[in-house]
Amino acid sequence: MIPTSHINPPNTSAVARRLPEEFLAAPGLPVQRALLLAFRYWPSRTEPELRQLAQLLLLTLEPLLRKNPPSVPNSIRDTCERLVREWDAQIEQRESGATR
Repeated sequence: MIPTSHINPPNTSAVARRLPEEFLAAPGLPVQRALLLAFRYWPSRTEPELRQLAQLLLLTLEPLLRKNPPSVPNSIRDTCERLVREWDAQIEQRESGATR
Protein backbone atom coordinates (compact mmCIF):
# COMPACT_ATOMS: atom_id res chain seq x y z
CA MET A 1 0.00 0.00 0.00
CA ILE A 2 1.31 3.46 -0.92
CA PRO A 3 1.45 5.83 2.06
CA THR A 4 -1.11 8.59 1.53
CA SER A 5 1.51 11.25 2.23
CA HIS A 6 3.03 10.33 -1.15
CA ILE A 7 -0.28 10.85 -2.94
CA ASN A 8 -1.20 14.19 -1.37
CA PRO A 9 -0.30 17.42 -3.16
CA PRO A 10 3.48 17.90 -3.29
CA ASN A 11 3.29 21.22 -1.48
CA THR A 12 0.31 21.01 0.82
CA SER A 13 1.00 24.43 2.34
CA ALA A 14 0.97 26.17 -1.05
CA VAL A 15 -2.20 24.34 -2.08
CA ALA A 16 -3.91 25.22 1.19
CA ARG A 17 -2.99 28.89 0.84
CA ARG A 18 -4.57 29.13 -2.60
CA LEU A 19 -7.81 27.37 -1.61
CA PRO A 20 -9.61 30.66 -0.83
CA GLU A 21 -9.28 31.94 -4.41
CA GLU A 22 -10.25 28.57 -5.82
CA PHE A 23 -13.25 28.46 -3.50
CA LEU A 24 -14.39 31.89 -4.72
CA ALA A 25 -13.94 30.90 -8.37
CA ALA A 26 -15.55 27.46 -8.11
CA PRO A 27 -19.11 26.87 -9.34
CA GLY A 28 -22.02 25.77 -7.18
CA LEU A 29 -23.27 26.23 -3.67
CA PRO A 30 -20.69 26.86 -0.94
CA VAL A 31 -20.78 23.25 0.27
CA GLN A 32 -20.29 22.00 -3.29
CA ARG A 33 -17.29 24.31 -3.72
CA ALA A 34 -15.67 23.03 -0.53
CA LEU A 35 -16.26 19.39 -1.50
CA LEU A 36 -14.87 20.03 -4.98
CA LEU A 37 -11.62 21.35 -3.55
CA ALA A 38 -11.25 18.52 -1.04
CA PHE A 39 -11.84 15.85 -3.69
CA ARG A 40 -9.58 17.64 -6.22
CA TYR A 41 -6.49 17.86 -4.03
CA TRP A 42 -6.82 14.86 -1.72
CA PRO A 43 -8.33 12.10 -3.90
CA SER A 44 -6.57 9.36 -1.95
CA ARG A 45 -8.55 10.15 1.19
CA THR A 46 -11.82 8.45 2.08
CA GLU A 47 -15.12 10.19 1.52
CA PRO A 48 -15.74 10.74 5.26
CA GLU A 49 -12.27 12.30 5.59
CA LEU A 50 -12.92 14.57 2.62
CA ARG A 51 -16.31 15.59 4.00
CA GLN A 52 -14.62 16.49 7.27
CA LEU A 53 -12.09 18.69 5.42
CA ALA A 54 -14.85 20.25 3.32
CA GLN A 55 -16.76 21.17 6.48
CA LEU A 56 -13.66 22.85 7.91
CA LEU A 57 -13.09 24.73 4.64
CA LEU A 58 -16.73 25.76 4.46
CA LEU A 59 -16.67 27.27 7.94
CA THR A 60 -13.52 29.20 7.06
CA LEU A 61 -14.26 30.26 3.49
CA GLU A 62 -18.01 30.81 3.23
CA PRO A 63 -17.82 34.30 4.82
CA LEU A 64 -15.64 35.38 1.86
CA LEU A 65 -18.72 35.08 -0.37
CA ARG A 66 -20.40 37.90 1.56
CA LYS A 67 -17.55 40.37 0.96
CA ASN A 68 -18.01 42.81 -1.89
CA PRO A 69 -15.70 42.76 -3.71
CA PRO A 70 -14.40 39.38 -2.54
CA SER A 71 -10.91 39.62 -1.11
CA VAL A 72 -8.81 37.16 0.82
CA PRO A 73 -6.94 38.40 3.88
CA ASN A 74 -3.70 36.65 4.80
CA SER A 75 -5.31 35.51 8.04
CA ILE A 76 -7.69 33.32 6.00
CA ARG A 77 -4.77 31.84 4.05
CA ASP A 78 -2.97 31.15 7.33
CA THR A 79 -6.09 29.50 8.73
CA CYS A 80 -6.49 27.29 5.63
CA GLU A 81 -2.87 26.24 5.82
CA ARG A 82 -3.12 25.40 9.52
CA LEU A 83 -6.41 23.51 9.27
CA VAL A 84 -5.25 21.42 6.29
CA ARG A 85 -1.98 20.58 8.09
CA GLU A 86 -3.84 19.63 11.29
CA TRP A 87 -6.47 17.62 9.38
CA ASP A 88 -3.76 15.75 7.47
CA ALA A 89 -1.71 15.10 10.64
CA GLN A 90 -4.80 13.78 12.44
CA ILE A 91 -5.48 11.30 9.63
CA GLU A 92 -1.81 10.25 9.40
CA GLN A 93 -1.79 9.66 13.16
CA ARG A 94 -4.98 7.60 12.95
CA GLU A 95 -3.55 5.54 10.08
CA SER A 96 -0.24 4.90 11.82
CA GLY A 97 -2.10 3.84 14.96
CA ALA A 98 -4.19 1.42 12.94
CA THR A 99 -1.13 -0.29 11.44
CA ARG A 100 0.57 -0.94 14.78
